[in-house]
Amino acid sequence: MLELLDQLRGSDRGAELEITALEQDFRVLRRALDEWRASGIRHEDELTALAHLPEVGSAALRNEDGAPSAMALAALADHRRAFANRLLRAWQREVRAADGSTRLDLSGLAIGRLPVVIGRFDHVSELRLNGMQLAQVDGYFLACFENIVSLYLGDNRLTALPEGLSSLQRLRFLSLRDLPLADTPQAFAALAPAQGISPIGNLNLSGSIATGALEPLRAVQRLGSLRSLSLDDNRLSDAQLAQLAAMPHLQGLSLDHTGLRAEQVQQVIAPFTHLRHLSLARNRFVQAPHFEAPPSLISLDLSDNGLPHVPEAVYQLIRSTAQGTVDIDLSDNLIAEPGALAELTTARRLVGVEVTLNLDDNRFT
Repeated sequence: MLELLDQLRGSDRGAELEITALEQDFRVLRRALDEWRASGIRHEDELTALAHLPEVGSAALRNEDGAPSAMALAALADHRRAFANRLLRAWQREVRAADGSTRLDLSGLAIGRLPVVIGRFDHVSELRLNGMQLAQVDGYFLACFENIVSLYLGDNRLTALPEGLSSLQRLRFLSLRDLPLADTPQAFAALAPAQGISPIGNLNLSGSIATGALEPLRAVQRLGSLRSLSLDDNRLSDAQLAQLAAMPHLQGLSLDHTGLRAEQVQQVIAPFTHLRHLSLARNRFVQAPHFEAPPSLISLDLSDNGLPHVPEAVYQLIRSTAQGTVDIDLSDNLIAEPGALAELTTARRLVGVEVTLNLDDNRFT
């Protein structure tokens, strides 16, 4: 940021005015954050958030008279200070990723409720709000980050998606994992705009869908640009799995630890003729699933499923793949004999197909 200001100071009158505007913006932002830090506990959400901290705990939140304890006030002050510092550093472009973009990571700061922020953060491409125990994310806060490409909202107390979500026109990746989302149309109304096509291409809903809840998947179907979907750690019913057929355009699908049964696999993946990444790990199949792997696949994860032998689908994928590389993960199973995998992968390598196999932690003799 200092380099930018130095460059602007040496240029024309318009740049001088821009410098003045930037300096004024910074003073306004810092003053607002200072006032927020000094304001003490104003909402019950802030105490509830602190209860999740191991060093505080619910028993230490209040004194006998019901007032917030000194420990609670000190913990909140620490987290607010860290929040303000990270926000100011991001505004000054001091936090850069390897590609030169600015990332703002506020994860784990248990402030319970976001402050009113007045500032331009249109240079920030990634915003992480994981694990802040937020019950809501106001639209005015997201509006400060109109150019973000990646947004992480996981591990909070959100029962509905933030209203400002649909206004983020450059958003490509959205993580909503481990949220207590309600099974109502209103809870997902902000996921896709009323008009036009949502830009979201990669969505993570792991651990956020109740068994039998259909509204989340109906909402996902409205995402016309979606190409990758993760539903890990949701115990999906037959009716929920059937909803996936309405998204045949997906190129990535992760169904780890969803209660998927071996006999369901073929029916579930059949609609996805352009699938490139498929993960079915941790489902603990009673028997090896029989399914036809799309030749478009470049990665298949069947790890930690209790498989007694290599599924025929793996051999079929290696033989028929139309790709130059294929990664297959069969680790953490009960496979005692790898069969003809070595000979088959060698033969495919001779014709230009590179197959990477992970067979760690099996029962080979």
